[in-house]
Amino acid sequence: MLALAKLPGVTVKISYDTRRTRLHAKAWLFHRATGFGTGFVGSANISNAALIGGLEWTVKLTQAAQADLYVAAQAQFESLWNDPELERFDPDGRTSGTEPQKQEPGKFGLRPQRRGPRTRARRSFSTSRRRLTRPRC
Repeated sequence: MLALAKLPGVTVKISYDTRRTRLHAKAWLFHRATGFGTGFVGSANISNAALIGGLEWTVKLTQAAQADLYVAAQAQFESLWNDPELERFDPDGRTSGTEPQKQEPGKFGLRPQRRGPRTRARRSFSTSRRRLTRPRC
């Protein structure tokens, strides 16, 4: 993100509110005065691992062939881009003073639970170890 933000003509915005679930998909919209704009929407980051070696899903939209989808992607992008929660990312490290907000534990009532044979084996091992390490009277 740092290298991307340093490119000429590029603006990066970020949300520091870790309490909200955000869309993780990426959208790249390339506008052309000719009406032949192109959009890419998917999960791939701009990295060698993501674009070359990783398993990522990205869909190409063309303004000419999928005008309705292109316009919808553009409208959704503009809505997110103009959200006041998003702040301009400064590659030189200067911020507006906003600190990342701490996520409230259990906010959604979800707690990770381990299941399966490995979990049963761990529990069995822990129980056995407690029995062996208890002081005998």
